Formats: sequence, structure tokens, C-alpha cells
Amino acid sequence: MIRGELNRMQIILILNLLIAASSCKKDQQQPLKGGSEISTTTSSAENLLFTIKENGGVTFDVKRYFGNIIICNQNTGASSSQENSYKITDSYGKVYEFNSYTTFENCPTNGFFGLIKIFKNNVQIYQEKYDTSTIFHTCGTIDSYTPNKSTGSPQTSSIGASDFYWTNGTTITVNFFNNEGDAFIQQEIQKYAHIWEQYANIKFQFVSSSQPAQVRIEIASDNSSYTTGVGTQILSTPSNQPSMHFGWFTDQTADSEFSRTATHEFGHILGLEHEMRNPSAQINESAYFAYLMQTQGWTLAQAQAQAAFFTAQDQAALGLQYTAYDPLSIMHYPVPASCTTNGVAVGMNNNLSSGDISFIGTVYPFPTSPTNPATTNIIYTINNSSGTPQIDIVRGTNGLISLVNRQPGTNLSSTSQEYLIFTRTQNKDWYNIAYTFYSNNPLSANTSTGITNFGPSKGQSIMIERRDPGQSSGILLFMEN
Repeated sequence: MIRGELNRMQIILILNLLIAASSCKKDQQQPLKGGSEISTTTSSAENLLFTIKENGGVTFDVKRYFGNIIICNQNTGASSSQENSYKITDSYGKVYEFNSYTTFENCPTNGFFGLIKIFKNNVQIYQEKYDTSTIFHTCGTIDSYTPNKSTGSPQTSSIGASDFYWTNGTTITVNFFNNEGDAFIQQEIQKYAHIWEQYANIKFQFVSSSQPAQVRIEIASDNSSYTTGVGTQILSTPSNQPSMHFGWFTDQTADSEFSRTATHEFGHILGLEHEMRNPSAQINESAYFAYLMQTQGWTLAQAQAQAAFFTAQDQAALGLQYTAYDPLSIMHYPVPASCTTNGVAVGMNNNLSSGDISFIGTVYPFPTSPTNPATTNIIYTINNSSGTPQIDIVRGTNGLISLVNRQPGTNLSSTSQEYLIFTRTQNKDWYNIAYTFYSNNPLSANTSTGITNFGPSKGQSIMIERRDPGQSSGILLFMEN
């Protein structure tokens, strides 16, 4: 089942400055001593946590990148006239140390998890703390699916329902229901939908509201967001009804709010569940249920339906499989420290985590190139119904003829056009039908035709025809001389 949606927003406390951003708060910190200072700046693109300025022109930016801490020297090669040692620790005891003489430009410290502390000369100068606000928007997406026992167990993580994954390489059509939402809102939603395309072999094609679409976005004025199902479940939504809902976006909405909410909802469209349902989540369920009941006005049954761990019965019934629990996932609700078993809060997540990126890439993998330009030759390319080149007919140096689909799992058109590949061998003046395929039959990334034909240099050649529905004769597309 898919349930309410919230995403984390990290907020950092530095020195005596209290920074409020969206729904999170920060504690105050003491200023540095000994000629260096910490200045607080923010950069959504870099996810800058804070900046340490040292004497001698050394400025260290400490950033968070997909759960990792990265330290960058703004003045590459510069070193401080003072020697100060720094140490960063995370919630799980991992330690990274450096000093003001360090001249690195970028130095990722992989594996940092949770909240960090900064020490200068063994004196704590900064502590990151989350205090999750009691005011946040929820998602009401509900998924109730029955596993396909004939195809095996659904794979989940960040958690995904594989019975409702799209065919890899699919282009999913999207429109704004009744053209709702102004141009700014529509642009922001599109921007964060397309984020997934960087890491998944899937496309979101936005079309006008007058055109049919698989995802139909409703812009309203309430306090909820949801989709009408997970993955391909949305295809069961009547075509005259929306299948995605956003209830609080305006032209004043912060970019971070669009990021965490729209990215999250399109994660549901791709088949992802809420990460806090992972049984490995370090969450006190009863405390968290009470928290959701208090902050969202839910009944106990509603809170359990939205946030309960998958049980052993669920796992047996659904064949669920889990990867490592990821509190940084875009699919995770914020959870206050009082509701976790380790005392570490889960903040609002504005961006995809490294775990999200890794997992979605396994669900919708980009094809490895099935052809090597040095060992294959494209004989002819067939365009799809949109006029985009899609199917390459190629010949390998070994003479094998293959079909390479640039959009694996996607058909050329919805009509049943028949494509025929004919072959002619040396000293023959006629062609034989050697292979056929249809435009409405999706092909994988690389399909072998079983034909071995070395081409005109060896006295061999091929011819390609297309037969349209109801036609007995074909249209000649290509013929080798």
C-alpha cells in the first residue's frame, strides 16, 4: 500500500544563528575561537551545510551529497598560517579528520550516515540536529496489489512493487488534468519528474490536457498529495479522472517543496513504496502512530495503514524482498527522534538518495550498448510512429543480422504493421523471406534474427519491406545492390 507522503528537509545549525527552512529547525552553536569562523550560507544545488574560514585564505565548504559528506577547499592549493585540526563524526561513530593545512579540492568521506558533529582541536563547534515540525503535508496514495505468483516475488527496496513496474524503456504520458495549475507550477512539476530519467531507463512525456495521458495531474487547494496507485496500477483509474493530485502548490511554493513532493509522487508512479515500511527501519511504531494521529488527525487504523512495517504475513503473501533500509530515501516520511529506536531523527528528504538512484537503476536499467561501431554496421533504421529513429537493423562482422531497439520494451506503433527481411545469396536473382516482426510487438534491446548474411561484397544482400494492415503487397523500404 502506498501511504502519506512527506519528504525530509535537512536543516543545519551553525554558531548562534537559528536557520528555519520549511518544516525543520536548528539548534544554536558557539562561534569558533582562534582566528577562524564559520559562516552560514545555503546552496540548494550544492547542498551546502556550512563554511569554515581559516586565516591565510583557506575556506572549507562542508557539503552533503547523497548522504556523504564532502569537504571542498574554495582556494585550491592555499593553506592556513595556523594549524587547526578538524574532525567530523556521524550518528553511527564514523570519523573523518583533516587539518587547516589540507589543500584538497574535493574530498568525499563515503559512508557518513545520519547527523554530523564537527570538532575543532577536539572541541565541538557544530552539531546537526533535526526537530521535525508537527506541520507537514501528507500523501494519501494507497496501493493494494495482489502478487503475481507465476512470475515470482516482487522486489522491493526504497520499497518497490515489481508486479506493477512498467516495461523497461517505456515512455509514460503525462498531462495536467483540465490544464490545472499555472505555468510556474506545471514547469516545476515537470522539472522534478524528469529527475528520475537521469537514473532510470524511463521517460515522462508531457502532453497537452486535450490529449489522453496515463498520468493525469490534478492541482487543487487542500493539504494532501497522492497517486491513485503504484506503478501501472494507475492505468485502472477511469480516463475522466485524475491519477495524481497535488493540493498545496502555488507560485510562492519553495523549490525544495516541489523537489521533495513531486519527486516522491513520481517515485510512486514508477512503482516505489514508502521506505519507512521497511521492517529494518529504526522506528518505534507505536510512538510513530501516535505522532501521526496527533499531527495529521488520523485514526489509529489510518496511521497503521500508512506507516506500519510490512509483516511476516505480508512478506509471505507478497513475496517481498528488501535491500538495506535507507532513511535518506526520497520515499521516506520525516520521523522525529522521539519516534526512533536509536534517537536519530529522519528529516525531510528533498532529493534522491544514493540508495534511490542505485535501486531505480536496477528496476529500469539503461541498456548496455548491444552494438560496437567497430564490429557492426547499421544497414537501415526504422522510425517509430512519432518519427523518431528507433529500430536499427545491423550487420556484425560475423555476418549476423540483429535488431537493435533504441527504446527497449517499446513498440514502433500501436498498429500491426509487418516488417519483412528478405535475403539473397550469391548467384541467385530472387529474395527469400528470412525474418518478420510487427510494429506493435515490443522488442528487447538486442534481438537476433538468426540470419547470417555478409553483404554485397560477398555476393549476398538483404531487402526490407513493410506491409500495412489489410495490404497484400509490401512497401519497399531498403534493398542492397
